[in-house]
Amino acid sequence: MAFKGACLWKPFWLWHKQVPTSAGACFCKKRGIEASDRAPRQNYRKKALEYSGIYGVFYCRSLHCRQMANHLPAMQAFQIRRKVTAASGFAELGLYQEAVEELEDLPEASRDDLPVLATWLQVYQSWGKWSEAAAVAERLIQKDPDEADWYIALGFAVRRAQSLAAAEVILSAALQKFPGNATIYFNLACYYTQLGNLNKARSYLERAIAMDENFRKVALTDPDLRALRE
Repeated sequence: MAFKGACLWKPFWLWHKQVPTSAGACFCKKRGIEASDRAPRQNYRKKALEYSGIYGVFYCRSLHCRQMANHLPAMQAFQIRRKVTAASGFAELGLYQEAVEELEDLPEASRDDLPVLATWLQVYQSWGKWSEAAAVAERLIQKDPDEADWYIALGFAVRRAQSLAAAEVILSAALQKFPGNATIYFNLACYYTQLGNLNKARSYLERAIAMDENFRKVALTDPDLRALRE
């Protein structure tokens, strides 16, 4: 369900509400690239842009009043943020090779930064390169282990690259770390439904709805939960 009929990215479709074209897509549009249908903003892309805000902090200060030696790090940071934003916009437009080129052109020292990794995750998810997406999600977990979204992203990719059972193992472990995360409960409800464990699926769905009432509406149309509705 969630992402083109699958279930694991549920919260991102739940929160998607149509939003104005992103900064990255605007950047692409200015370069003469049009798209008739833009995907809704997804949470991992949002996090990429939030994290990338650190790149613009120094640029907002008065560069002209600093020595050139102090200007260079800020200017480089601005260029990094520009490329991350551009790559995100290209991914939204389905221009994946262009997105890859922007990210591969980043300085070596910045390639393992959170905003860069989060943008790689967006590109691979949108592109359907699930093994690569899983590898990036694992690295994000190593660098930012207290963020539940990376575990959800890993399960999302592993379901497609490997199996539903493997994804269930990942989210079950994540639930021990994030017991208050409604999305993990909801996605596990989808998994258990698909695996034929309807009683457990129903229990997890009830927990998800108790934590976040919005999941009640999502459950009415989610194809992964069809067996629970019959």
